[in-house]
Amino acid sequence: MSEPMGETPLFFQGSGDYTLFGVLHRPAQPDPVRPAFVFCHPLGEEKLWAHRVFVAYARELAAAGYPVLRFDLMGNGDSGGRFGELSVTAARDDIRLAMDEARRLTGAAQVSLLGLRLGATLASLVAETTTDLRHLILWAPSLDGDRYLQDLLRINVMTQMATYKQVRQERPELVAEMQQGRTVNVDGYEMGWPLYSSVSPIN
Repeated sequence: MSEPMGETPLFFQGSGDYTLFGVLHRPAQPDPVRPAFVFCHPLGEEKLWAHRVFVAYARELAAAGYPVLRFDLMGNGDSGGRFGELSVTAARDDIRLAMDEARRLTGAAQVSLLGLRLGATLASLVAETTTDLRHLILWAPSLDGDRYLQDLLRINVMTQMATYKQVRQERPELVAEMQQGRTVNVDGYEMGWPLYSSVSPIN
């Protein structure tokens, strides 16, 4: 099946020993004055829920003359790496690499970031150390890292109830599992200590 005109799937090097997958949406009439947008997706099931909206909005922006790079963070979607090894530092580094890739591919002098949920939080952290950002669009950012993580662990507890008719591990025990180098399943995603320990202090 062919890709829609102006949409190019691609891979580029991540911040570790893995490649990142992305899709570049090119406008029909490129304008180098306009910034290239980089989309920062949420994690887990929220990423799946947002996919159609991200694709539709990327196409709208491209139709309006803005190039857009949608990409998957390490361990997400079609990118390499393990989700259980994802951390805030790795995610920020990958977003910066995606920004560089967007500039390289489009010739845009500036980049704009659009992030949703935890992706918005990550975009804001990147923006703190970026001087040439044109736009920063934060859509329902996760403002309390600990609360965000507790909600994820609650999903695991609810899954235990549905599967075993009892809770075998409460949230403190799940945290201890990650501290000991194991992962905790949240809707099919194996969350590890690197992500938990780096998201928790965000507020």
